[in-house]
Amino acid sequence: MLLMKKIVFFTLPLMINLFLGCAPKAPSIVKIYVRNYDNILEKEAEVIIVLKSDNLPAYNLSGQTNEFGYATFNLDIFFEQFSSKDEKVADFEAHALSTNNKTGDVMIRPRAHITTSNTIKLEQ
Repeated sequence: MLLMKKIVFFTLPLMINLFLGCAPKAPSIVKIYVRNYDNILEKEAEVIIVLKSDNLPAYNLSGQTNEFGYATFNLDIFFEQFSSKDEKVADFEAHALSTNNKTGDVMIRPRAHITTSNTIKLEQ
């Protein structure tokens, strides 16, 4: 009986670590809201995110805001280029162009496995 307790005592922490280590990681999402000068969310605005880095190769994505006024970008592929030791964070600039040709910009700093959101306010 004592031997059984020792086995459980030593194997239980290993099993817990194994189980937690296999858990899926959250996606790396950037959500950009676009608001006009009257603070109303803009539908169908074009949004482009551009990497701002001197050390990394150029990277950008484009999309369009949905009926709720935001565009969503998945950066999992971008963050895969980092090693597991690296801090998986980067600086991006987001640009928006509305259907009536109003523009706006904002800086964002997404992290791997976290949803990052920010709002672009369009010019008057």
